[in-house]
Amino acid sequence: GTVALGSLELLPEAVGSGPQLDLLGHVKQAAVSTRESAVARVPDIRNVDVVLMNPPFTNNEDYGRRFSADVKKQIQQRKLAIKRQMRASDAAASAVIDSNSVQTFFPPLADALLSEGKGCLGMILPTTACTATSALNQRKFLAERFHIDYIVTSHDPEHPNFSVNTAIHESLLVCRRRDANEPRRPTTFIALTHMPLTAAEVERWVDAVHAGRRHAHYRSFDWPAERVIAGDWTPCQYWDGSLADIALYVDENPAMTPLGDLALVEPGGRRIRDAFVNPLGHRPNPDFAVVWTHDTNNRTTMRSFSDFATEAKAAKRSYAANVLWPKASRLLIACKIRASRIRVSAIHTPVPVLGQPFIPITPLPHVVDAAAVLEAWCAYLNSTPAVVSLLNRRQKALDYSDYSLEQLRTIPVPDPSKCDLAPLQAAFRKLGDSALMPWQRAFECPVRIELDAAVANVLGIDPGEFIDWRDRIAREPTVSNRHRYDRHVSAFFAFLMNGPTLEGLDLERDRSPMRDVEL
Repeated sequence: GTVALGSLELLPEAVGSGPQLDLLGHVKQAAVSTRESAVARVPDIRNVDVVLMNPPFTNNEDYGRRFSADVKKQIQQRKLAIKRQMRASDAAASAVIDSNSVQTFFPPLADALLSEGKGCLGMILPTTACTATSALNQRKFLAERFHIDYIVTSHDPEHPNFSVNTAIHESLLVCRRRDANEPRRPTTFIALTHMPLTAAEVERWVDAVHAGRRHAHYRSFDWPAERVIAGDWTPCQYWDGSLADIALYVDENPAMTPLGDLALVEPGGRRIRDAFVNPLGHRPNPDFAVVWTHDTNNRTTMRSFSDFATEAKAAKRSYAANVLWPKASRLLIACKIRASRIRVSAIHTPVPVLGQPFIPITPLPHVVDAAAVLEAWCAYLNSTPAVVSLLNRRQKALDYSDYSLEQLRTIPVPDPSKCDLAPLQAAFRKLGDSALMPWQRAFECPVRIELDAAVANVLGIDPGEFIDWRDRIAREPTVSNRHRYDRHVSAFFAFLMNGPTLEGLDLERDRSPMRDVEL
């Protein structure tokens, strides 16, 4: 039989490179009672005024489990054929498509269907698609072809998604065609603390947004057009959008350089799992020291330890010894972070080790005095500016991030060729064995406060700024993990702040985060 890809079959026709579609051609006769009298053909699927879509976010490996090897091969061949047809008619749109991810076909599809003059697009996408480096081309494509009016993200821990049957954080993208002569305007990022669950709630919320009125259950934040066009949509990750500004401020500090320009950040956790025997429940020969777990209750200090010794799998012994082990390091950065629990985001060990939830960092040959640099970087990577950088690069989920190596390499660190790292090294040696509090208590953590003082000295930043940063981090719902509090206290505080005209106030059910109340 033949394979069809559902909505994606519209792409060739929409760009004029394929035949007109029989939309029901692949539907069994029994499923349609009056097939001939139904919509057999679409006279013109281009120049549509509005497109609403919720693309599937399934990669080949996941959806392939439902099909035989032959069908999987046909699906992949059909996707490649559609991409080739796109390349001939719209090279820029084709460049966005990754045949291993079906979701990437949908932005070009929306662009092809919508009217050039007044088309509007509403699309649901994972929030991390607004930050992942792998989706950068897609974001640039959408910002070039449309004006991004709104990006709405739910920070309601009970309802972080707009779709059903998913638990990941999702964002709602609302954009429209723009006239070539129309000046670029900022994009409004909207953060929800309460996901509206009824049509009436949605209507009240939309009216408030359009009228620019304050509402108990959302905040809005404008982000410059030039940042959106460049693919920087990071404010979607925050309840407090000013943290995106702070992250940009850290990135642009003249003493900073992306970590990947100064060090190897590898190997990834998957390579470790593939090459070594899982030490949990086993007693292998202790050939290799590894950090296999990240227990936030036990791993609380910068000076840390390898929790297991393991052995390489029989077929991987040469690879483990000759390729992986030379990349072992005494400094490792966390690649899996539960924002509400984490205490240390980087650790320093007595001897070089490999890691599974932590990734080794090895300075490149041009970095002088590498041992001192590793100690200084460990102090920095546990400071508040580094926490902001990590929050700004979240992947997979906002509350439990699984960072790619590519993302970790973009984290800025103090460059020893641009600044003196001695204060950071001194802070590490003094505080290395002192326990840090979780991020949600950063505003009262004496160790992090002292680390921040050293960072301020090195980067030339007023240490008073970090007081505000620590407080803003602790207020984030994904960090604080607080989303409910006494409804009467909520009502009273909201009344004091805004008076009786505040919209969305519900004495029987209010779910704004307690720490978001500002007097």
